[in-house]
Amino acid sequence: LERVVEILEQQVTVSNVEAEDIREVSLVNLGHTYRKLQRWEDSLDVLHKALSLEPYQPGTHAAIAYTYHLMKIPDQAIEYYHKALSLNPADPFSTLMLNIALTEANPAMLDTLEEIQGDDPMMTS
Repeated sequence: LERVVEILEQQVTVSNVEAEDIREVSLVNLGHTYRKLQRWEDSLDVLHKALSLEPYQPGTHAAIAYTYHLMKIPDQAIEYYHKALSLNPADPFSTLMLNIALTEANPAMLDTLEEIQGDDPMMTS
């Protein structure tokens, strides 16, 4: 993965204004690679740069959310999952991960939901 980082960093550096779409894609790919290397801050830095080029990319919002999630910063993760879903409501990854982040941010919510389901025959499967 370190070699991939080198290639993507070169791609981002050489990209010029006329090739902003290539630069944005390269930044997102670099962000994913940094995340896989657990270089959280580097990942967030380049993903936010990508977002500044293409602010309406739901996948970039989801990637930022997931990075915050892995960093155990649930409030930021939840915020960016919501942004991703506002741009693409049918995104299964963001939907699933938002539910997980909400549960992790408030474990008592899961207990409450189980209690409600136990009392209401309409809520049980």
